Amino acid sequence: MKEGQPAINDWLQYLALGDQLEPIAAAKIAGVDITTDQPLKNTIAFLGETLDQIIEKKD
Repeated sequence: MKEGQPAINDWLQYLALGDQLEPIAAAKIAGVDITTDQPLKNTIAFLGETLDQIIEKKD
């Protein structure tokens, strides 16, 4: 979301690939380096923040 349209374009290109590339190469198209644990940590943090927002709105 922070990267705007270029990130959207990368994501759309990734989706258009289907299963043409191995996961590491495909993820690089989307701008993600899955050879490290940072993307997983970022995802966990995002999910935690999203859950916190849902709980706040529920209360």
